[in-house]
Amino acid sequence: MQKTDWGNAIRLDSDDKNADRYYLVASGSDIQAGTYTLLLCSKKVDGLSTVADVKALLADDVILNNYEYNRIEITLTGSTKPTPDPDPEELEKPIHQHKEGQAVRENETSAGCETTGGYDEVVYCTDSDCKAELSRVHKTIPALGHVKGKEVEENYKAASVGKDGSYDRTVYCTRCNKKVSQEHKKVAAPKTIKLSKVRYSYDGKAKQPAVTVTDRQGKTIAKKYYKVTYQNHKKAGKASVTVTFKGNYKGTLKKTYEICPKGTSLVSITAGKKKLTVKWKKQTSQTTGYEIAYATSASFAKSKTKTVCIRNTKSITKEIKGLSGKKKYYVKIRTYQEVKSGNKKIRICSDWSKAKAVTTKK
Repeated sequence: MQKTDWGNAIRLDSDDKNADRYYLVASGSDIQAGTYTLLLCSKKVDGLSTVADVKALLADDVILNNYEYNRIEITLTGSTKPTPDPDPEELEKPIHQHKEGQAVRENETSAGCETTGGYDEVVYCTDSDCKAELSRVHKTIPALGHVKGKEVEENYKAASVGKDGSYDRTVYCTRCNKKVSQEHKKVAAPKTIKLSKVRYSYDGKAKQPAVTVTDRQGKTIAKKYYKVTYQNHKKAGKASVTVTFKGNYKGTLKKTYEICPKGTSLVSITAGKKKLTVKWKKQTSQTTGYEIAYATSASFAKSKTKTVCIRNTKSITKEIKGLSGKKKYYVKIRTYQEVKSGNKKIRICSDWSKAKAVTTKK
């Protein structure tokens, strides 16, 4: 009630050309934006007074008394600079009504795999003389998320014999090429070669057993990771296979197998007095000699078996003396080929022939 900043900036004015129009005019250097209350009265108030003084002065005012201190609240916004009086002709023009057009997109930014995008949804007045912006709302476009591609293997450290290797199994986004996931994998060291067959009979053809390679965990290594080569695999003797690794693996593994000479068979066994005469078929191809085994046991138990070596491949008979009389003996024969293994000579033997039995004379 004691404030005095209530009435110095706004006045009610009239226009000579439009007697029925009145204007509220705000002027002065100290006008401020805000809400103001206008008191309607029939007497002029001069000077600055408090609200209490004005009410006391206008206690008998007909308008105030009849209308309970008639008040009008107005709000002033914007600049505090003085504004010119409105043009009467402009006031005669009808008030423009905006016509909303369809919303359009402006300032659009694309969303990425991890980043949001956005745009302004703007509505303009469709009146060609107006085209005012009626509304502007910013819309967000959610992040798209990554699109997983196929797994790729990279960063290889090849496994070698006796030492594990490793690689990374990685997935990249097909949209932005960013790494989506990566898993570190170990590659177990190669350890063992297994051959489909380790013993062949010589027939003049190359012998190449199938190869299976396993790692130290017993898992089979795919054939794409190694190359197989064979050595000395046509003649009777010790043949070998070499596995040379590549890709996820490196180094070599080697395995040997046998190509035996062609066997022979017994033709006859003639019993004599405490002796036997053995006759067989001649076999000279890839053969160094023959071995004859004789025993008093049909199973050729080691303790009851003796052998005789014939080094001449052209021989086809052998007399075995010093036997017990009136004793049944079992006889079998095989061929052999002597080959060099390192600094030694070893025998590669054929399979034994079928055994024959005969009883010596007393």
